[in-house]
Amino acid sequence: MKNLKNNSGFTLVEVLLAMGILTLAVTTISDLQFRSLFRVLQDREDIERIFLVKREVYKNFWSENLAQRDSIKKEIQTLENPELKLTTEILDINPKSSLKAFKDKIKIINTSGEWKSSGKNKKITMVGLVFRPKKEEQEKKQ
Repeated sequence: MKNLKNNSGFTLVEVLLAMGILTLAVTTISDLQFRSLFRVLQDREDIERIFLVKREVYKNFWSENLAQRDSIKKEIQTLENPELKLTTEILDINPKSSLKAFKDKIKIINTSGEWKSSGKNKKITMVGLVFRPKKEEQEKKQ
């Protein structure tokens, strides 16, 4: 009989060790991919809500009624889908501000949105300035 001692192959231990290392590498990469996908979905939801807040700011900015209102200082609006609480405030210029000379002509529209994302409360605030001429100036133009 011939001696069959050909040592050119891998042992069972070497194959199992290689499979373990490969499994660990694939698991790590797939975990990173899963986390990345989850983060992209979270960011997409946040961007959608930020867009809604921005749309509210633009709507209020171009609304002549809002700039002329004196009776309503704060308006709260709640959206169902997506869940978002919008708060719009009409503020006067701070007397300490460098814009105090324009106190009667400019109003500040402060719009903020609040929502929950992944168990965390998130909030964004956007500010716009609206020109609000005095009633005498408006009557002169007409």
